[in-house]
Amino acid sequence: MTYTRAQLRDALASRFKLERKVAADIVEEVLVQIAEQVMLGHKVELRGFGIFEPYTRKQKIVRNPRKPQVEFILPERKTIKFRIGKVLDEVLNQPAQEVQESA
Repeated sequence: MTYTRAQLRDALASRFKLERKVAADIVEEVLVQIAEQVMLGHKVELRGFGIFEPYTRKQKIVRNPRKPQVEFILPERKTIKFRIGKVLDEVLNQPAQEVQESA
């Protein structure tokens, strides 16, 4: 199952008794701020959740598996690494019985 922006917006609106438009604006602004900081080359750390970190993949020579004699250069490109935070990692890796008890 995929959890969407709309579902996140609705959950925030419900939990904090906000209008859906205000909750949508908050979700959008948080995502924009994370993206902008990563594009500027900064690490974004959300304690307990994880770290978004800019990463540049180096240029490399690759081959077509169907025609191994054909090589081409895959150019350098930017991407994001995500490292899971300690708290989220612990929650995700709890034994199933503990998860049911905490719910």
